[in-house]
Amino acid sequence: MKKLLLLYFLTFSFPLWTQELAYFTQLTTRNGLSSSEVTSILQDSKGFIWIGTDDGLNKFDGNDLTVYKYNPQVANTIGGNSIRCLFEDSRHNLWIGLKGDGLCKLNLQTGAFKTYKKKNGNGLSYNDVAGVVEDEHGMIWIAVDRGGLDMLNPVTEQFVHYEVQDQHTSQHLNNALTGIITVGDMFVLSSWGGGVYCFDKKHKKFSLHPYWAAQKPDKELCKHIFSLYKDKDKRIWVVSAHGGLYSLDEQSKSYKHYDLCKIAANCEDNLSVRAVSDDGKGNLWIVTSTGLRLLNKKNGSITTLETSHLTGENLKYTYTDNAGLMWLSVTSGVYYFSPTSTQFKSLKIKGSFAEKQVLSVFKDSKHNLWVGGLNSFHKIAPDRKTIITYSNRLYNKNTSLYQAICEDAEGNIWIGNYSNQLIKYNPLTQTFTQIDIPPPTGTNYAYHNLYNITLDWDNSLWLATELGAVNYNPTTQTFKPLFESKNIIYPEDKTRVIYRDQEMQLWIGSERGLKRYTRDLRLKKVYTAKENDPNTLSNDFITAILEDHKGNLWIGTKEGLHRFDKKTEKFELLRRTDAAYGDPIFGLAEDGKGNLWMSTPSAVLRYNISEKKFQTFNEYDGLQSAGFQLGAFSQAKDGELLIGGKEGLNTFYPQSLTINRQPPKVVISDFQIFNKSISPEQGGVLTRLIDETSAITLKHSQSVISFRFSALNYKASAKNQYAYMLEGFDNDWTYSSSQRIATYTNLNPGTYTFKVKAANNDGVWNDTPHHHKAHRYPALLAYSLGLHTLCALGYCYYRVDCQILHFQRKR
Repeated sequence: MKKLLLLYFLTFSFPLWTQELAYFTQLTTRNGLSSSEVTSILQDSKGFIWIGTDDGLNKFDGNDLTVYKYNPQVANTIGGNSIRCLFEDSRHNLWIGLKGDGLCKLNLQTGAFKTYKKKNGNGLSYNDVAGVVEDEHGMIWIAVDRGGLDMLNPVTEQFVHYEVQDQHTSQHLNNALTGIITVGDMFVLSSWGGGVYCFDKKHKKFSLHPYWAAQKPDKELCKHIFSLYKDKDKRIWVVSAHGGLYSLDEQSKSYKHYDLCKIAANCEDNLSVRAVSDDGKGNLWIVTSTGLRLLNKKNGSITTLETSHLTGENLKYTYTDNAGLMWLSVTSGVYYFSPTSTQFKSLKIKGSFAEKQVLSVFKDSKHNLWVGGLNSFHKIAPDRKTIITYSNRLYNKNTSLYQAICEDAEGNIWIGNYSNQLIKYNPLTQTFTQIDIPPPTGTNYAYHNLYNITLDWDNSLWLATELGAVNYNPTTQTFKPLFESKNIIYPEDKTRVIYRDQEMQLWIGSERGLKRYTRDLRLKKVYTAKENDPNTLSNDFITAILEDHKGNLWIGTKEGLHRFDKKTEKFELLRRTDAAYGDPIFGLAEDGKGNLWMSTPSAVLRYNISEKKFQTFNEYDGLQSAGFQLGAFSQAKDGELLIGGKEGLNTFYPQSLTINRQPPKVVISDFQIFNKSISPEQGGVLTRLIDETSAITLKHSQSVISFRFSALNYKASAKNQYAYMLEGFDNDWTYSSSQRIATYTNLNPGTYTFKVKAANNDGVWNDTPHHHKAHRYPALLAYSLGLHTLCALGYCYYRVDCQILHFQRKR
């Protein structure tokens, strides 16, 4: 029965597809950060991330945070807790500018701090340090807030102070310095109230920056500068508190003012720039008082980025690390992310949790997206900026469950739902027609739960339902069941997927196994799981069927992926782990390179058939985290993959995905004896930090040792993998994903070498292991050394006693 279907619909026009920063990793005080007020971020030459806060210094290795705080009871600790700036010199010392407590130098080899403060004769001009740089001679230059410019000779530890005085007018300039950078033979300095200065390193003279002085900014407020930044093109960026953003190009001798409110759309009046950072790809990331923006340095365009993840956060600072990851200082701490994680696009339907869920998805020949949900379905325009939502109220039911969508050869869209109806959309007339599916023979029970619609070679439609498989011919408007469940109330043969292969065989996947039909629809065989037979299915619940370009048949079940050999009729279960069962497969597709793609409850997998390797993509790569839905998976004709879940829709082109080819550097972050961390000390087991130590000598009594390690890859670091071994003890590598500590007990005396290597988030291994040698004295040698020591002491005592006796006799 056909009837014109009336649907309520709403049309929304807004940008559904935004440049959304799909996945952030957050560091807060809950993770061990010393304070949520982050003031500075730096990556050192080893790859560690240093985070300065208003209450301590933090060292981050991608997993663990080490906090450094001032402790008057302990020698060589940091001189203060309120940090303004960080800088690493050519000698690999970390310089920490403190607010009110001077300047600190951290020896990255020993972990010892040394503090420099204001004092008469030789010291800082003031204890508030705003910036630190190093010149070509190794001298350390310090921009001191309310003190001027100081130079420190790190060898002699002598200071030289330079007054902030204009060389042309001899007038004292504002000495409330806020930043310093090196540009050729001069320093460029910023101030709070005086604008931008130059310092001639050769003549040791100050002056207003020539471009800044020539432009004479109209507003007095433009003289209040937050900071300076030199990008990868050596262009200077001046971050003004109220005047916007300025660029000073020394190469082209040009000056430019960027008024973000005039360039960017939907700009608030109170917008102010707080920090900038270069991503190395021609873009400048701009942190403002109202959000995050992206400046194309080539054409000057500015894009406002979607930061729904940062709702309620106040952005303050940004930093780009060596791998191109962006680090953001916000109210709650630090967020960091990879800009390339947006290669997985996210589409979220606004509304309640139920309304956001995607049960089916399809891309038609005109590039419209059709998305089925719990109570409605949606049509999204090709530009992905307009959405039309259709809500069916004809049946007066709370849930419609639009679980299946398909397009026929004439461009009609077919939609199936929980009830016993097909919905046909005619794009020419833009009308919907409801077609009732007749009940099974001899019953009035409806063919409810239409799970899947498949277009056959003759333009007929195969309907996978709870009561079996049904063929519908749109031309004759007739339904023909292929088979029907014998038990209507409790169906034993729920059909989930229907597939026609290149040989025109029809494959029916149900919850009771896999059915194989000939071209003329004669049942050839039923394949089911058999206990203790590895050549059969692992589970009878069939979820997906695919034939690849070589004619191999792939079967997805609730317990894994199978390769089926049509000749031998044997199944091979493929697993990404050593678990007894594989992942539940929710959808299958093949890309242009012959790789298989599949969705699972929590991840998207890529299977390289030739290498027999799985690769996992999940929330750390920018995919939704709430979980994908069974059947909400399709591949468009242009190769785009569409995967639905509980938080909306993810789409991507497999050929466009970039792989992180950089193998990670792995470091030893901690060494323990009897589960107690060992710190460097004179004459101790360690005289330097463990990552600066190549060999360790242990006493005979020190028989339990542990190595903690980490891969310095911060991009989706939760996906890093490790392998370690102790040569002389282990026979082979131990592989681990989350375990980052190796403990060895009851070691025999001898020499051992601990080796560890790591793979990054995309499984690229560092083939050069990091290694440490450990030598443990044997007991006999330890006793021998002790005996020699006692003998030596006894002999010394004997000689002294003899000398005393000889002296007494002479008297």
